[in-house]
Amino acid sequence: MKNLIIVILSFICPLVFIAGCNRCIPFNCAEYGECGTHPDGCGGLLHCGECSESEKCVAGNCVDKDSVIGSNYITIEGEYSSFNEYPKEFFEGSDISPEDVVKVTDLIYLLLIEFANGNAPFEFARGEYIEEAYGMTSPYGFVLGKYAAPSNNVGHHSWDVIAHEMGHSFWACNYTYYILAVPGPFLQEATAVLSAQYVFERIKQDSTHFNLPSDVFYSLHAVYLMERNYQKSRYNEYIEEGKPYSQDESGLNYALLTSQALNYSWFLVGDEYGWEYFS
Repeated sequence: MKNLIIVILSFICPLVFIAGCNRCIPFNCAEYGECGTHPDGCGGLLHCGECSESEKCVAGNCVDKDSVIGSNYITIEGEYSSFNEYPKEFFEGSDISPEDVVKVTDLIYLLLIEFANGNAPFEFARGEYIEEAYGMTSPYGFVLGKYAAPSNNVGHHSWDVIAHEMGHSFWACNYTYYILAVPGPFLQEATAVLSAQYVFERIKQDSTHFNLPSDVFYSLHAVYLMERNYQKSRYNEYIEEGKPYSQDESGLNYALLTSQALNYSWFLVGDEYGWEYFS
């Protein structure tokens, strides 16, 4: 078996960068967007263009400054994360203060580093706001929009979305994984969901819940219970339909149901054998 693994690795080393290979294939601007400066994944930087004076670069996209900056926008900074130029009303839909919200995103960031065995795609998780987005991955952290606000989610912040979107970036640190996952959402989404669930399970297992206020932990628990129940329902659908591999091999929903069944299977593995084994 060991010799077989060596043969396989020697075959794929010319194609992708993996541990033990001396070649790194950098990202390109097509993967980041139309603007901004981004890490290329190989220790360098990509300069992907600038926006006009009336625009601002947000998560690789040029957006109208008027849509993201104004007197009704605030920036909340924590030790490891921030919410930059978010509408005040985004936080008003919850009883949890913005200062406590950013404490949670700090903890999410630290637990994702733990999950990734100390690796991190960025030194600080920057949260950006794009109104029409729900959740998006960013080279610097995460992006949320009005649909992720507590007012649209029964009073809860979208904790799982934040961890999910950052999780994409943490997994993308592994270029081999990135190449394998890019064709469709099967691996991309399954591992991002796993990342988010790992974060909550670690918070739940800690005897003090990392000193989070009780109302914050209640909100986290409510959000993750809804997410877990959704993944369970998709798993049951997968079983009832005879374990189909894919809904649509060619479209955006490539193997989506299979991916969601895998999510819940991983949850069960974590419950039985311990979530620490996923790190």
